[in-house]
Amino acid sequence: MTRRRARGSSASHLQNIDCLAIDHNLPRCWVVGNIKPKLMPDNVSSIITTIFKKDIHIEGVNWKAVPADHKKKYFQMFKDHFSWPPSTGPAVCNAFMKQAAIRYKDMVSAFKKAPGNKQPGCVSPAIWDKWLAYWSLPEVIAKSEKARRNRKSEKAGPGTGCSRHSGGSRSAYSHALALEKEKGQAPNAFDCMLLIHKRKDGTFVDEQARIIAAAVEECARAAREAAGDDAIDMTQIYRQVVPVVKQRLYGTGTHVEAFVDLDTTACPAPVDEATLRRQVSRELQQEFTQQMAERDACHQEQLEAHRREMEQQMQMMHAQIMAEMGRQGLLPPPGPNA
Repeated sequence: MTRRRARGSSASHLQNIDCLAIDHNLPRCWVVGNIKPKLMPDNVSSIITTIFKKDIHIEGVNWKAVPADHKKKYFQMFKDHFSWPPSTGPAVCNAFMKQAAIRYKDMVSAFKKAPGNKQPGCVSPAIWDKWLAYWSLPEVIAKSEKARRNRKSEKAGPGTGCSRHSGGSRSAYSHALALEKEKGQAPNAFDCMLLIHKRKDGTFVDEQARIIAAAVEECARAAREAAGDDAIDMTQIYRQVVPVVKQRLYGTGTHVEAFVDLDTTACPAPVDEATLRRQVSRELQQEFTQQMAERDACHQEQLEAHRREMEQQMQMMHAQIMAEMGRQGLLPPPGPNA
């Protein structure tokens, strides 16, 4: 079965692009990951940003708005900095486009946050004026505010702060390689998470990391007791505690594909349409029945409350009438047995 191209894929940018390197004496770059490719070494990202700043396009208020030909031009400029084997050219180009989208977003975000809307030196006055006008549109402001709230969300609960890490500018992949060299073996997913979510004094950088670590260690303890030894799969235990969300595994960053088969997470198994329709129909019927029952119960309760209120009003009116008749002497005198 052919897998549908994911939204936002850079595959279209590979058309009519010369993916061959022009100077094989330049430093080598390579691709890590297949579903979520990233170019290495780590300085690739800073060089990509430098390339952008040399040739800002007036329409490039965001990466999506940058014309396709200009994106191709950026890749051609990238060839002045790195080389790669001819066989990896398409993979390098694809990874470049994906990574460039992220770096461009970060660059524009930094421009927007400049104090006093200060114009960056790499942006001409005409471009800057046009971008400022775009950022002032109500719909753009609303979208930006929504994104800001999402970034500031406290995933571990109110008062815990937003997510952080202590990895610095190095990628999670580079940290994992360094840890593998230090230990003499490939690190597990839990090791990778701890490496970039702990400070030098051993404390965690945020509450989310501490909670996850405690849960993983508790599951690991139970697994060791059940197995009777320490030979347990910490990556498997970590995966049981931490779900894969949008092809991401918390704490593994660019090294995610060492622990997760993103092909299976990206492509869920097909379901039978007739079965799905029946299931949805049953759920809708159950929901409708529950809503009707709740409405009937609420209506009955309202009727009962209204009846009690009417009875109370009638009793009060009867008492008032009897009292008034007594004051006017209209009531017969009480009997001898009263």
